[in-house]
Amino acid sequence: PSYSTDEGRAEKTRKIVEMMLQSNADIFAFCEVEAKPIVLQQLADSLNKAAGVSYYATVNDGISIVTDSYDNALKSGFIYRTDKVKPYGSNYAATNVTYYKNVMRIQAWEEIATGERFTLSMNHFKAKSDEASVTKRVENAGWLVSALGSYRVQDPDILVMGDLNAEMDEECISIIQKAGFEEQLLRFDSASYSYVYYSTHELIDHAFANTS
Repeated sequence: PSYSTDEGRAEKTRKIVEMMLQSNADIFAFCEVEAKPIVLQQLADSLNKAAGVSYYATVNDGISIVTDSYDNALKSGFIYRTDKVKPYGSNYAATNVTYYKNVMRIQAWEEIATGERFTLSMNHFKAKSDEASVTKRVENAGWLVSALGSYRVQDPDILVMGDLNAEMDEECISIIQKAGFEEQLLRFDSASYSYVYYSTHELIDHAFANTS
C-alpha cells in the first residue's frame, strides 16, 4: 500500500517494529524523524504492543514543532528500554543553527545494572548536492567536535552516529578522526558500506567511537 495512507503507515510501522525487535537493542537512535513528538511516541507504543511489554519509552528532548517548515520539520531522537538504561543529564543540541539544532542531538546514558555511562550523539549532516555542501559538512563536523569537547558532555565515553553524507576521504570525516574517534563499521569490516547508488557502494552513514 501507499505509505501516504493510514494502511500504508501501519504497514511501514510494522516493518520498522519487526526490525527493531529483532535487533533487541537497549537504545535506538533515529535520524531525520518528523519533529512532532507524537511520531516517536507512536513507534514506542507500537514496540510495546508488539512485544507485549511496557518498557520502551522516548527521550524528552524539548522539541515540539507544530509547523511543517523544512527548517524545523525533522529531528534526531531516541527510544530506549527503561529496564536496561536511563537518560543521564539533559538532551541537547550540538549547535544552535536552525535545522541542525534539531538533527544534531547529544544524550548521555547510564546502564541500570552497572551504573556505567556513555554519551551518544545522533546526527544528520548536510546532504550531498554541490560544492557548497562539502563546506557545510565541514562546518557540521566542527560544531559536533566542539560540542563533544565542551563542559556539557556528561560522560567522556562517546559514540557518534548518523547520516553524515560523507565518505571516509572527506574533510569532515578527517575532523572527527583527528578529534580521537575511530569508524567502528570499518573497524569490524573493511568493506562496509551503507548505501548503494546506481551500483556504486558508499559508506556515508557512520558510527564513530573514541578509545574509551
